[in-house]
Amino acid sequence: MAETSNQIAERLSGKRARVLFVLTIVFLSQQASYFSSRHDAASAVGHFKIAAWLVLSIVLLAMLATGGAWLRSAEVRALLNDETTREHRKTGFVNGFWAACVTAIVIYAVDLFEPVSGRDTVHIILTMAIAVAMLTFARLERHALRDA
Repeated sequence: MAETSNQIAERLSGKRARVLFVLTIVFLSQQASYFSSRHDAASAVGHFKIAAWLVLSIVLLAMLATGGAWLRSAEVRALLNDETTREHRKTGFVNGFWAACVTAIVIYAVDLFEPVSGRDTVHIILTMAIAVAMLTFARLERHALRDA
């Protein structure tokens, strides 16, 4: 028996909340790996690490901005992107913005004592902003699903 669009959207909304947590852990562990070893940005390995981070960052930002489910019908995407979800997403972006601001201030203070490269600064700020936005969105979605 075929699922209705409502059933598909309900199932996917639960999956989305879980997947966002997992993707955030993967994203942060990738960053831990990146910063735990010194790398030569001009080497092939350095290029690969930076490219992997950029691609994952862009995909996660696109997922946050649109809600994901790109391969689903417009009807299912609309059901997944209800008013509550849009509000959760907005709150996630606001928290991500504040995380970026606080991270920039911390890096500025650290740079007074230990030089931090521009590339590392951008990397750290963007990583923190994306991670906080994703965790906020996922947490709010999970709470909403649990309360429903």
